[in-house]
Amino acid sequence: MKKHRDAFFIARNKEGITVNRWLTTGMLCAQAASKGTGYLTQKFTRSLGMLAEDNQARV
Repeated sequence: MKKHRDAFFIARNKEGITVNRWLTTGMLCAQAASKGTGYLTQKFTRSLGMLAEDNQARV
């Protein structure tokens, strides 16, 4: 996971502004968890730079 993230991580956009993006990976989460768990999952995926995250309830 780290090797893949390091290879595809985008630290800065074309204008040189610092961003946190890892666009080649996503995460599918379970809806059976509590709101608190969902919040922590969102914070975790965003901290890694993942923008593609979805809940199982939407499937």
